[in-house]
Amino acid sequence: MPCPSREKPQSLQLRPSMNWFTLSILLFNAIVVTAILGSFVLLLRFQNSVAKQWAIRVLLLSRDAEKRARSANRALVRLKSMRDVKTRALREEAFTCNLRDVPVSELTAYPGIGPGTVSKLREAGLVDLASLRGSSIVIEGVGQKRLSDIEYAVGERIKKAQVDFDAGVGRHAQTLPGRLRDLMAQFDSLEANARRKAEAANAQFDSLDEMVECASKVTFWRWLRSMGREPLVPSVLLNAPLPALATVPQAPEALADERCVVENPPVDLFNPSVAPPLASQCVAPPPTTPEAMREECLKMLEISENTSLSAELVRRQYHLLFERVSPEKVISMGPEFVALAQSKRVELRRAAEMLLERMGEKLELQPTSPPSLDPRHNPDLDDVFGGR
Repeated sequence: MPCPSREKPQSLQLRPSMNWFTLSILLFNAIVVTAILGSFVLLLRFQNSVAKQWAIRVLLLSRDAEKRARSANRALVRLKSMRDVKTRALREEAFTCNLRDVPVSELTAYPGIGPGTVSKLREAGLVDLASLRGSSIVIEGVGQKRLSDIEYAVGERIKKAQVDFDAGVGRHAQTLPGRLRDLMAQFDSLEANARRKAEAANAQFDSLDEMVECASKVTFWRWLRSMGREPLVPSVLLNAPLPALATVPQAPEALADERCVVENPPVDLFNPSVAPPLASQCVAPPPTTPEAMREECLKMLEISENTSLSAELVRRQYHLLFERVSPEKVISMGPEFVALAQSKRVELRRAAEMLLERMGEKLELQPTSPPSLDPRHNPDLDDVFGGR
């Protein structure tokens, strides 16, 4: 009786095909890993190649040269804007000085103002047109009708003073052209030096154009295609030393003027009382004696030395000037002018506190307690009848 044939298990029949599939996957993975490792090795060789290192140095040099050129151009533009600001400040300072030469007694030429009103203005510290200009006039014992007459007279007298100033009448108006010439000469020197620096920086940046164009072509794929062929970077450029970013020398007087004008923003932006400093006036010793410090504080608060000083006058001038130099008014002019306004406010507060300290007063008054809303509250009657 023949023996029945045994069939091979299905797993044994599929084993050869599974072996081939597994080997294919392993071979594919090995190829991928080899390709990744090879690419990584080639990328390292590219990064450390002479051409790539040269291209990195050239691009860094070009970026530095571009920053210098932009900085030099911005400095030149800033100087031109500062020239206009300083010119306006100098004109305003001269006109304010002319107004200080006009006593408040000249207002008697206008209707409604007599010697009594002028006397009250003087007692309030308003002794000339400069102190009246832009001030909110509130005088005890003077009614609204008289205050309107004063405001009208001040406005008309300032208009006349402006006409006289434009015509060159007044000692400060006569000295203004010479001071403007000095200021223009100072800024001409600064702008010439800044223009040389800007032109030199732009020329250095432009001189790198050929190198930058060649360095931008040094890529990984170009390097792969050029292996064994001509180099990516011509040997003339590759072996030539990279140019150094030279600085433009400045004359000593130009350096002094730049420190004085550029690094110190115009302090007379809002209502100047001092002329813009020249190179010879930059370094001034701070006041040390009490009298000199008092004069400096009065000057800062625009209070005449001949005025009878009172705590109320100091507080009024402080609040007036504090609002005048508001940083919000100069936001459009740039952050340096905002910082200037903030520092001006700090100086005003320091001056006011120093003057008030001598009087035994404080700048900020303590708020008074609000009156009682109880209609039966009457401290005088309570004292008499013993109520609480």
